[in-house]
This record gives sequence, C-alpha cells and structure tokens, in this order.
Amino acid sequence: MRNVLVSPQSNRSRSVTRTYMTFGFALSVLIACGGGGVEVTNSDTASDVTTTDESFSTSTATTGDITMDGPILGSGPTLDSGPILGSGPIPAPPFAGTIFLDPDIITADDPSAFESIAYDGIALKRMFDRRANAFISLDAHIFQALYDDGLSIELQVNTEFSKTEASTEADRYARLFGQLPTLLRRDVDTSWIHRGVKPWGGGNRNLLVHTGQAEFYFSSGIAEETLIHEACHTSLDANYAAAPGWIAAQQADVNFISTYARDYPTREDIAESFLPYMALRYRREAISDEYATTIENTIPNRIQFFDSIVKDMYPLE
Repeated sequence: MRNVLVSPQSNRSRSVTRTYMTFGFALSVLIACGGGGVEVTNSDTASDVTTTDESFSTSTATTGDITMDGPILGSGPTLDSGPILGSGPIPAPPFAGTIFLDPDIITADDPSAFESIAYDGIALKRMFDRRANAFISLDAHIFQALYDDGLSIELQVNTEFSKTEASTEADRYARLFGQLPTLLRRDVDTSWIHRGVKPWGGGNRNLLVHTGQAEFYFSSGIAEETLIHEACHTSLDANYAAAPGWIAAQQADVNFISTYARDYPTREDIAESFLPYMALRYRREAISDEYATTIENTIPNRIQFFDSIVKDMYPLE
C-alpha cells in the first residue's frame, strides 16, 4: 500500500517590488533564464538533442548576468522585414520577454487543482538533463500527483536527492503544477526534476525543472509565470504553432508581443503571447491599464485566436 501525502496550501508571500511595472528599470537575470522546450531526434547524443529556447541575450554562455536597461515599452530595434511577416516596417515589440510582465499574474496564494501525491519508490527512467545536454537513463524517485480535475502527473526526481529531499521537491512542484489551468496540464504526463542552475523547459509531454534555477525564479516572483510559458510548449505548440489560424493571426497583427517572440516566431510566439492573453482575460487586476492597452493593441488577432481555442481554465476561472 502506497503512502499518500497531501500537501498543505502554500503560504509563501511575495517580496517583489513593482520595478517590473516601471518604464525605466534595470533587471538583472541569469543567462538563458527563459527555459523552453526540448526537441529530440532518435539519438540521445548532445549533438542531436536541441533545447529550443535561447537566452534573452545573444551570448552562448550558460552562467552570468545580463542587464536589460531602458524602457520595456517601445524598446528594441525596428525591423525592415520579419521572419514571418515579409517586407515592410515592423513596430518594435513592446516587451523583451513576457515572463517579466508582472510577478503577480499568478501568486503562491492562488488556488491549485492539486489534490494528493503518493510515493511509488525508485525506478529507472529516461530523463533529459540540461547539465548533460542529453537524455540519460538513471534511477529516479517516483511520485504520482493527482489533481481534482481528473488529471495526473508522474514526478520523476533524480536520486541525487535523498528520499526526504525528493519528497520536499515533489510536494512543492506538484502544487505549483496544479496552479496551471487544465488547458496547460492536459498534455503533461511527467516532470523531470534535477539539481543545477539550468533553465526550466517544456515539450515532450513533460515539464523540466532544475532546482538551482528555480531559486532565481521564486526569488524574482516569476516561477508561476515561467511555468505558464513552459507549459504552453507542452500543451499548445504541437496543436497550434503551425495551425493556419495562428499563422493568419500572426500576419494580421504585424507586430510581436516581445522581442523573444519576434526572434523565434515559430517556437516562442505562442508561449510569449499566451501569458499576456491570460493576464488580460483572467487576471486583469494584476496588470496596469497601460499594459492592458498595449497587449490589446499589439496582438488583437492573436487574442481573438486564443479566445476561439481556450477552454478549461480551471482553477483560474
């Protein structure tokens, strides 16, 4: 008989200032903090496994700091042509990266669909680890998390954590995953949890967590917002990134919501656009009137597209 643990509601409070909401600011972030999906070929070698998100910097380094100075709104160069939109001037995207839009779109005090979690022992699993930049087979602590909307996620925690440490991590992330709307959890079967200061990731019917990087996300107040972004890679990209309706919306809007979306339009535009959409439709009180107007004016056709496909937003609804 399995030991079933039920995690209490988190009481963690945010100590994040509204510097995210100012026009003139300096935000220091870790290189490659954007996280992202993982694309896999038939080989397990690092040369054939590609992480699909890039840093907000053009640097290829994986540690260190970058500083984004100056206004968020209106920053970035004006392009003469775009990767999707063809020729003609394109307005500068209003944001650099949307996970920084506001740290209170989802908070630790918001509801979670998390119901219970059970330890299932240790099993050999094939997991992606950004530290190796490859899929590796290793023993993992296995936890089964259940959610009150009928979904479940198997959390696979690297045995570099003790059983007690693994249980703490599993409890933490099982509840955090439950704050994702059903729409963004529907294709999440598993989560890989490792140590290391490496970006989170989505894709492969999985959510990838590196707990060293998590400390930056949590201390900056953007863990929940980052997870929304990554879950879009898992549950939305495969169905919609190449859909004619989405492509038409991109073309009709002319602009992108962020420079990150503009620079990687095929793989990042949905994830970058969905969080502002969600804030606008489901957490309007979390963003300023100016931000709301900017989102509405920049991606009106993407908003209409999301309106047409978005449902099952529990527990946000």
